[in-house]
Amino acid sequence: MNMISSNPNEDFQYGYSDKEFSRIIELVNQWTGIHLSREKKPLTYSRYSKIIRRRRLQGFSDYIALVEAGDDEVTREFINSITTNFTSFYREDHHFTFLQNYLLSPTNKRLVKIWSAGCSTGEEPYTIAMTIKEAQTKNGGVEAHLLATDLDRDVLARAEAGVYTADRIEGLTKERKTNFFLKGCRNKVGMVRVKPEVRNLIDFAQLNLMDNWSLPHNMDIIFCRNVMIYFNKTTQKMLIDKFAKVQSVGSKLVIGHSENIGVENSQYKLIGKTIYERV
Repeated sequence: MNMISSNPNEDFQYGYSDKEFSRIIELVNQWTGIHLSREKKPLTYSRYSKIIRRRRLQGFSDYIALVEAGDDEVTREFINSITTNFTSFYREDHHFTFLQNYLLSPTNKRLVKIWSAGCSTGEEPYTIAMTIKEAQTKNGGVEAHLLATDLDRDVLARAEAGVYTADRIEGLTKERKTNFFLKGCRNKVGMVRVKPEVRNLIDFAQLNLMDNWSLPHNMDIIFCRNVMIYFNKTTQKMLIDKFAKVQSVGSKLVIGHSENIGVENSQYKLIGKTIYERV
């Protein structure tokens, strides 16, 4: 999930006109799909003034010109600086109860394809993988493949590493901690790493949901939780349409607790708490 926050104590070293802010809003929307309100001006100043200072630019006009030039490294820095990632293991745990029941359903005698879209630092896809492992202990015939994507290469690298501070798993049961994590020792005391057998269930890849991406059809379950909340209605509809193209009738779409896909949508029907089915 991509969360946005700001530092209200930032000193205003650079001029930041409304015209420059409007262009920043446009660029953020262009590159991430996130729709910033006018109240986010201090936030954008806080994030981008640090880059301006580090790159020794004169101000926002210079920085905007640099972003508009389209250099990959600058674009990546621009995207990463406006998104802060917060997530947790087993967040909205009813979704994972649903997933386990789905995996154990006698009608699913095949490989189940799952996509974690906007996987952030990895807690969501690892929770999905742990749910798969637990389902396999109950039914050895359960097979699933999991794709995890995010537009932020930095958080994706952290997700792939699967290393967390020990406090991140405090809310898990003792059994889950033992079954799915390794404790750090020596200079890694206080850290945990996801076990290889969990990590190996996941393919991580960089993907911007705003791009013209192509994925295999028949994604059985898509998790896209607490991502669309930052998109305007037009972008949300566009994304739902793209999801529908890679799902067949009966496939599932799981979204965040504060999201909905609109009553005008005709491609999905609500079947549970923020759980939809392709129709």
